[in-house]
Amino acid sequence: MKIIFLDFDGVLNSEKYVRAQNEYGVVIDPEKMLMLKHIIDKTNAKTVLSTSWREHWDKDNSLCDETGKQINEIFKKYGIKIYDKTPFLKEGREQEILCWLNCNKDTESFVVLDDRFLSADYLYGHFVKSSGYRNALTEEDAVKAIEILNANNKRKLFVVSDIHGHYTLLKEALDNAGYDSLNDNHLLVCNGDYFDRGDENVQVLKFFERIKNKVLLRGNHEDSLIKLLKTGKLEKHHYINGTFTTLENFFGKYSIDPTDDSIDFSGKNRTVDRLLEFMESTLNFYETENYLFIHGWLPENCNNTEQIKKATDTAWAQARRVRWTAKYTGEPPLTKKTLVCGHMPAFYSYVFDNSRDIDSADIFYGNKFIAIDAGTADSKQVNVLVLEDNLI
Repeated sequence: MKIIFLDFDGVLNSEKYVRAQNEYGVVIDPEKMLMLKHIIDKTNAKTVLSTSWREHWDKDNSLCDETGKQINEIFKKYGIKIYDKTPFLKEGREQEILCWLNCNKDTESFVVLDDRFLSADYLYGHFVKSSGYRNALTEEDAVKAIEILNANNKRKLFVVSDIHGHYTLLKEALDNAGYDSLNDNHLLVCNGDYFDRGDENVQVLKFFERIKNKVLLRGNHEDSLIKLLKTGKLEKHHYINGTFTTLENFFGKYSIDPTDDSIDFSGKNRTVDRLLEFMESTLNFYETENYLFIHGWLPENCNNTEQIKKATDTAWAQARRVRWTAKYTGEPPLTKKTLVCGHMPAFYSYVFDNSRDIDSADIFYGNKFIAIDAGTADSKQVNVLVLEDNLI
C-alpha cells in the first residue's frame, strides 16, 4: 500500500486562509483539500495522520472527541477516509513515522507532507516540505508527492487483443516487441477473445496460465463460451464464431453430436472446469494512471471512471459486443484517460484516417483512443501496443 503521512498546519491551511476565517478549531483550506484528494486519486494512497491534531482522532469514531469528529466530517466531505495515525513518542515526529512504517511492512511507498524540516536519513526522497503558513501545500508539492508515491509503480505494458487461438502469431509478436515474461517490470494485458477461429487454442490457454504478471479482460467470445460450457448446447453463432475448432482442440473431433448440436464432455470435466476458471477470472475493464482498457466499448452513459466502476456485469456484457466504429466520433471517449479497445479490427479505421491503407491491420491511434485488434484470423497479424504508465 501507499501512504501519505499528513501534517495539517502549514500544509492544509495557510496564514491568509486562517485570517480570512477568523475562527478557532480545525481550519482547513478547501483548495488544499482538493490538492490532497488529487494526490490520492492519482496514487490510490492511504492517509495516516502525523499532525499533532491526531490526538483528537481515533480509528473508532466513537473514541474521537468533538474535534476528532470534526476532522472526520471535513475529510468525508472530500471523499477521503483517514486510514490511521502515527504513535506518540518523545523522540519526535521522525521516530513516530519510522515506528509506524516498522509496524506496517506492507507499505510499498510513502511520502511525508509537512511544513517542518524533517532530516532523518530514511526520509530522503520521501519528504515534501511545504512553504508553511505562507502558501501551505502547492500544486508543485502535489506533483512531487505523486511522483514519489508512484516511483516504484511504473510498468512497461504489452497490450494485445483478439488472439482467437493463434498462439504462434501471438508469441512471435510479443518476442518482436521485446516482451519478457520473467521481467517483473513487464505487464501483459489482453483485451479479451482468447479462443475460436484459430487452431492453437490449447496452446493459448497454457501460455496465459503460465504468465505471472498479467491482466486478462473478458471478450464477447468468453461470454459465449462460458454459456456453452455450462449448457452443453451449440447455437448457430458458435459455428459462425469458429467455436467448433475450439471444442475440437479441447475435447476432440468426435465430442460434438451433429444431430442435436450437443457436446459430450464425459471424461473431460477437468478441462471444462479449467476453462471456466480461466474465463470467469477475467475482468470487465482495467485502468492505469492514463489508460483504460476494454474489449468492445464502454457501457451506456459511462464517460468517466466513477461511472465505469458502477456499471453492472450485464451492462458490460452488452458493451463487449459493441463495435467501436459505431461509437467513436473522433472526440475523446473519456474525459481524462485514453481508451484502448479490441473487438473490431483496425481495418476499418481508414474511415477516420484517410492516409491509412484500406487493408492495414496496424494499430489505429485516434483522439485519446487506440484500437488494437488486428483481425488476426484474416490478417495473420497480432498487434502489440507497448506503453509505459503508473499502475493504480
